[in-house]
Amino acid sequence: MHSESEVKFNQILRDGFSRLGTLELGEEKFLTPAVIPFEKLEGFVGNTFVPLTLKELDPQRFGMMRKEDENFLVFNTPLSSLGNPRTISNLFEEFVFSKVPEKPVYAPIVDAYSIPILSYFGIDVFDTISADLAAEKGVFMLESGNYRVEDLKENPCSCIVCCEHGLDAFKDKELLRKHNELVMERRAALTRELIRKGELRNFVESEVKKSPFYTALLRLFDSHWDERHPHPRFRKSKAIFCSQESFTRPEVSYFLKRSAEVYSPRTRVAVVLPCSARKPYLLSKSHRALRAKVKFEGVNEIIVSSPLVTPRELELCYPACNYDVAVTGYWSEDEVEFVAEKLAKLLEKFEKVVAYVSGGYRRAFERACEIAGTSGVVAESAEELGRFIEENGEERFDLYLEMFRHMFAYQFGKFPEDIEEMKVRGRYPELTLYSGERVARVDVSRGSLDVYDVDFVLSTPYNVVIDDFKPKGTIFAVGVIKAWQGIKPGDTVAFENERWKGVGVARMSGVEMEKLREGYAIDVRRVVEK
Repeated sequence: MHSESEVKFNQILRDGFSRLGTLELGEEKFLTPAVIPFEKLEGFVGNTFVPLTLKELDPQRFGMMRKEDENFLVFNTPLSSLGNPRTISNLFEEFVFSKVPEKPVYAPIVDAYSIPILSYFGIDVFDTISADLAAEKGVFMLESGNYRVEDLKENPCSCIVCCEHGLDAFKDKELLRKHNELVMERRAALTRELIRKGELRNFVESEVKKSPFYTALLRLFDSHWDERHPHPRFRKSKAIFCSQESFTRPEVSYFLKRSAEVYSPRTRVAVVLPCSARKPYLLSKSHRALRAKVKFEGVNEIIVSSPLVTPRELELCYPACNYDVAVTGYWSEDEVEFVAEKLAKLLEKFEKVVAYVSGGYRRAFERACEIAGTSGVVAESAEELGRFIEENGEERFDLYLEMFRHMFAYQFGKFPEDIEEMKVRGRYPELTLYSGERVARVDVSRGSLDVYDVDFVLSTPYNVVIDDFKPKGTIFAVGVIKAWQGIKPGDTVAFENERWKGVGVARMSGVEMEKLREGYAIDVRRVVEK
């Protein structure tokens, strides 16, 4: 077996548990998630075929036989036969989720369809054994699943093998094996691109619907989520909410929990409004038309969607600023109850509540009032809504300044002490906060604040101590001495050493920054000399 020095893994980009990286096996280099011919892997992998499921059946024998591999974290389970989803989920929790792997995670014998889903669960490396086994059994792999050659009347593939050989590719096991390997490689390339774009979760939610096993596994995966996991709080990609699994995806769970924690309304009067197709909501036709008829002064606004419930002050935060949802006009009872529970947590902060909603939105609002113990009313027209606000509205406040106050609290757990004296400039949503000099701006592309005040970020937990060098461009993990363990990829962080300080965007978690010696840790945005 080759030595550990011949295997190097360099993490480039993390998206939750999935990650883009480079894997060096001796003189060969692969981009992960990677499909690697087993003959190239076997010299670098030791105790591969002792299944993790043996631990449940015979813990003593498992302890004797299963030794930690020096080059890989080997996740060997009977996935090819689709074992029990709860057992597999628990194994992921124990062997992958609970760790920050310094090594690439390798799962043997996985088919092409499963690659994006298992990459989302943290698998970096796949072999070609399943392609070989499928060819021996006369099985034709496609991205959508496996098909028996004898059942196919035409060749539905356009890979180089199938284009050249057509139906003959079914008859020759060597051609069939090559086709299967190409499908696996194509699937891995798609996964890498989805990670780059931050859209793997959207894709996985659609893919699992082809498999009851993977649907169950994703739901169980989400049930394991907690704030220790490296899922980004802010990102550039659009969140697509089109399935039951959208309600429990990590960014939704975090947004609903965090927004309820930090929401600090200026008034005791809330107005509940439906969401809009365009984001952010204030730029939508429906919200602009309503504001042309009604003066929203001295009240706080809450926008209801499914599955999000968003205070107006946080509508520029991810994912509220950039998501899409299927609109049918019909709300299931589960949707109504889910949204009502989240809305109730916000309504508890008010004494008077009015809603301008109908259909499912109205049902969710009325149920939320029951849960919160609030006697809310529904305005049947814009004129009725206007009269309610005119009669009950309190002191007027600066909405844009409140957006900054809430976004600071959401992102860092605190806001500048003198924020009330600061000024907001710019055209919504491209807003910038000033206190003489620029303090922060809304990074619309990521749904977060880009902070110019380095000392403010240094006063928060989001801190990284770096080695003695002037940061430029990218800070690598090898240059990190200490990092707050709560940092997630995509967070705005401060870094410093004895001479330099600055701010940037994390590319990996704080745990990884300290633990890993390879990989991209922080994208530097600005540096100042102390």
